[in-house]
Amino acid sequence: MDALGDRIVSRYALGPINMTERATMRILRLSNSNDINARIPPERRMGSVVKALLEERLQETVEVQTRLLWPTPRCPELVSGWAEEFEPDIVYFLLSEYWTTYESVPLMLRRRFGRVGARLARLGKDSANTPWFAENAVFHRARNLAVRTIGGATPFTVDEALAAIEATVRLLARREETVIVVRGPAKAMNSGGDKAGLRRNEKRLASFSAGAQAIAERYRTEWLTFPAHLEHDADPSVLLGDRIHRNEEGHLAIALAEAETLSAIWARLNRSRP
Repeated sequence: MDALGDRIVSRYALGPINMTERATMRILRLSNSNDINARIPPERRMGSVVKALLEERLQETVEVQTRLLWPTPRCPELVSGWAEEFEPDIVYFLLSEYWTTYESVPLMLRRRFGRVGARLARLGKDSANTPWFAENAVFHRARNLAVRTIGGATPFTVDEALAAIEATVRLLARREETVIVVRGPAKAMNSGGDKAGLRRNEKRLASFSAGAQAIAERYRTEWLTFPAHLEHDADPSVLLGDRIHRNEEGHLAIALAEAETLSAIWARLNRSRP
């Protein structure tokens, strides 16, 4: 999965950082596929809305650069390079429950059966990436059944994800003028739609969250829990039909919470500066 993850990062997250004059506040958001979802107009995605909300509230120039966070072994090198180029005041990690709790049948087939499995996996992935199909109730029932009967694989193990996060935070912690904020994941996903699968994923996510929080504390970074009122099951109406990504209303809700958090951190940061 590392090679696939690197291709995703290269496609969506490695564009040049264009800067004119120095913004008053600079934020490097390390986000997820919600911020590259073609179903949401760029100006209505979380990163863009956060920027607009912060500028309105602070009456200052804010520059937000959003990059896709995918915890492969290359993650520390990529994030360190972005930070070196952008020189952010705040690096905002958005940890994803998807990494360790989304059980994918295509991914399991590719890993277990090699080249043959890869061809089968490609068919499944193409279906999942076709909106009219992926948002169909029959597809969801079939996917749940496949996970329960065939099994699925998560993109990363807990240990793999934590190793990448720790190596990345360790590098960034050397930047004394940069505040590092790590927001924990949302609730576990339930790809199989059954209680046993949910319990399995909740256990895995609890291990990941506890490990990530320990990393944040070890390097004296900010740790934030995911807001309970924004959980997937709190209001399903904020999700697209694929039941994974957020719709425009969902982007706005997340952005409002982020802007509230970041403005408070910025105010505290300014009070501590000479």
